[in-house]
Amino acid sequence: MPVRMTLRDTFRQIEQRLRAAGIAESRREAELLVHWLSGCSTLDLHARPEHVLDADVLERLEYIVHQRTERRIPLQYLLGSVEFYGLEIAVTPAVLIPRPETETLVARIVATYHHSGTAPQRILDIGTGSGCIALALARMFPSAQVVGWDCSAEAIAVACSNALQNGIANVIFEKQDVFNAVPNDVQYDLVMSNPPYIATGEYVILEPELHHEPRIALTDGGDGLRFFRRYAELLPILLTKAGMFALECAIDQAQIVAGMFKSAETVIACDDEGVERYIVGTYDQRCTTLRNFALCKMCVIP
Repeated sequence: MPVRMTLRDTFRQIEQRLRAAGIAESRREAELLVHWLSGCSTLDLHARPEHVLDADVLERLEYIVHQRTERRIPLQYLLGSVEFYGLEIAVTPAVLIPRPETETLVARIVATYHHSGTAPQRILDIGTGSGCIALALARMFPSAQVVGWDCSAEAIAVACSNALQNGIANVIFEKQDVFNAVPNDVQYDLVMSNPPYIATGEYVILEPELHHEPRIALTDGGDGLRFFRRYAELLPILLTKAGMFALECAIDQAQIVAGMFKSAETVIACDDEGVERYIVGTYDQRCTTLRNFALCKMCVIP
């Protein structure tokens, strides 16, 4: 980029370069980049288009745009964080980037409990990664004790840092591999998980950005159903009698996954794109909270 550029020209150039590289949301990413590094908002693009950006800002923008277009590193890793349910979540290549579908599931679970007039007292998030699910639930249910499990020590470190940065104290993160023996001396009112559910054959043809994310957080190295089979064994042990579980899955998996929980009452729900993405269930046939989940289709993300 030239040493001297206006806000308008910088935005246009970045958008053009992102589009030329085949990045679908080039305009949104250009806005995020300019805002993040210069502090200028989308409104400033219209109100102060001739504002000249400092040379150091242009230098940092040039570096990030190069990494984004040439190496296809996800924007969230380049910026270092992402907003999730009103929280600022730091992300590194050690953790999966939080997705809008996961945020929607969290929002619906929160709305379900609020509609029921109840709150879970013990919550478990399996495969916590950045800690986004555990931290969002800990914030919304401040009287709850929240636990996040992950098999990656690097992920646990990121999650702990996110808890500290967001000032959330009612959560702990533990290194646990669910395919080994797991603690069963405590039961939970709510167990959530967004596990690796991409089959090996699908993983190899994913878009280049996804190959920068940790492989173990995306694919189970098999048919994409390995974790769900394990959950079908563990959840009857980990849940309280009236406890509820909520899982995220891939396109075309929901019916298969729901069928694995043979003794549970389950509900399959769609994400905002109409994809059957969530399986929510309980082993207590009288659990009214599960019925309320089906009613809470509209929810607000803070």
